[in-house]
Amino acid sequence: MSGLDFEGIATAQAYGREIRHARETAWCWQARADRLERELATARA
Repeated sequence: MSGLDFEGIATAQAYGREIRHARETAWCWQARADRLERELATARA
């Protein structure tokens, strides 16, 4: 069978979800780090 079968499509979608989740987690941590950095700068001032 040529191309993606249903199992291949399901696997690709699962990988897509995992990647999206990992990206959102990274953004979360980045936002948290930025906030902490600002707090530190304010505390030092």
